Amino acid sequence: GGEAVFDFGHARLRDAAYEDIGLARRRLLHRRVAEVLRSGGRQDSARLAQIAGHELAAGRDAEAADAYREAGRLARAVFANREALEHFSAALALGHPDVVGLELAVGEVRTALGDYAGAIAALEAAAAVSEDSGLPSIELRLGRVHARRGDAQAAASHLDEALGGTTASPERAAILVERGAVALRAGDLPLARSLADDAATLATTLDDRRVDASVARLVGLVAHRAGDADAARHALRRSLELADAASDDDPGPAIAARNALALVEADEGDRAPAVA
Repeated sequence: GGEAVFDFGHARLRDAAYEDIGLARRRLLHRRVAEVLRSGGRQDSARLAQIAGHELAAGRDAEAADAYREAGRLARAVFANREALEHFSAALALGHPDVVGLELAVGEVRTALGDYAGAIAALEAAAAVSEDSGLPSIELRLGRVHARRGDAQAAASHLDEALGGTTASPERAAILVERGAVALRAGDLPLARSLADDAATLATTLDDRRVDASVARLVGLVAHRAGDADAARHALRRSLELADAASDDDPGPAIAARNALALVEADEGDRAPAVA
């Protein structure tokens, strides 16, 4: 806009000027910078992390913690998981009051990064301070992590605990699916089939494509283990259709359905569609 812009010729000059400012004045200036950054431009993860840094330097820990949490959320949304982990951890370190939500977020990010031990530690920390109503959801997450690391016994224990603590239909359906998948991995086909039937019955009372997709995937995997390739293909193709039609942006259900369908095609000797 025609206004003059000033900058330092060398970083050391800037450092010297900064150190010469008194603490109170410095905090005021950081606060003003944070306010300017909030007022203009698109609020993305990097910008919010800048705001958090200035709020921290301004001595406003609560505002910095809020900005770090929001920065982590936006980073997670674009799968920038390492950045999200740094931001969520910073919010926790600054004493953000939403300990449960942040520990759950850390657990999800560490799971995505393959740090299952770290994910379990974060989820257990969330469980330690959660209200009873929130425990089934945490137990479900713990069951998923243990299943990923191959500990079927621990996964089954957490998922059974989750089933005993929830009556919420969408959450219960998700737990039934996860428990059925663990039973299938453990070689207990009758239990897996029973859980798939229970999940399918419950899904008919819901209007949730994500739940329907996950239930259809479990039904397909059970049929595959039972040796019914046609039924497996039918269920898994339906799972993929439902996952693709889901309204959210999470690609996970569609990836899981394609992976399961590829395994069925490969086991039946149809390599080309399995590769596709």
